[in-house]
Amino acid sequence: MASNMYAVKCLCCGRSAFEDFYYKTDEQYTFCMRCGYYYAKTIKKSTMDTIEYKEEKIGGHGIFILENKDGSREKVSLNRSLTNEQLKELKNALRGENVNGEKSYLVTYENGIFTILFGTRLKISICRLKNIVKRCLRSMGLLTMTL
Repeated sequence: MASNMYAVKCLCCGRSAFEDFYYKTDEQYTFCMRCGYYYAKTIKKSTMDTIEYKEEKIGGHGIFILENKDGSREKVSLNRSLTNEQLKELKNALRGENVNGEKSYLVTYENGIFTILFGTRLKISICRLKNIVKRCLRSMGLLTMTL
């Protein structure tokens, strides 16, 4: 199958999402690693004359990434607000002996606000923010040396 993969604006949070579009079949998959939004349009049934599609959409309420020490990872999109019971389950998942706690994280997205409940993605976000600020200051001619 032939497809194009590219970044698109997430329909839920407005951040960058990943889209995989199969141009020969008109199928597509969209996933946001920030809020957990997921959309899939796949062929349900086809004949020589028509194609019937099935669509699946999971609204982004957050995302849980559990990365293992071998580099494999599990992604869980939150399709509704997180309950206390679910939060306990996700925290318990971090206690596995194979889990890389440095790269695992849980972020919720409610009412337009991201909340980091646990994980180290905040460090990465601060580094990205610092680089964005540097580029802006340079483009305005206000930064001539590196921070």
